[in-house]
Amino acid sequence: MSDSKMYEKAVPDPAKELLEMFSKSIDPKVRAGVAQNPNTPEGVLDRLSHDTDAGVRIGVASNPSSSVKVLWQLAHDCDPYVRYQIARNPGVTAEISGFLSDDESDDVRMGVATNPNTLQEVLEKLSEDRSVLVKLAARHNIEINGTM
Repeated sequence: MSDSKMYEKAVPDPAKELLEMFSKSIDPKVRAGVAQNPNTPEGVLDRLSHDTDAGVRIGVASNPSSSVKVLWQLAHDCDPYVRYQIARNPGVTAEISGFLSDDESDDVRMGVATNPNTLQEVLEKLSEDRSVLVKLAARHNIEINGTM
């Protein structure tokens, strides 16, 4: 093992230690800031995904570093704004997008319809959505991708 690798293992990352510390703040705005930070460790994001404050869970849902496991868990959150942020997350899987495309909330379905990574078949389904705005957003996304 090289000296630099040994040093990395021996010396903890101060930024991660600070994120861990701030993730336990009593101030939900501080915890939300940690939740949004793409450098926040996976274990901290997992813990924050269970936070009682919706703003913190929204931060986790919008974080591109959140794991698929965390995103799946939050896809079932009672707060539609949490689910909306997952729908817009660039790292959301096709399976989660498909699940959210059936959400009761127009806003959540809009998030799926506007995500450039949403699969064509999901966009085609949303292009026939009951909400005119979701329908138009899905059709626009299809046009941008040049198919249908």
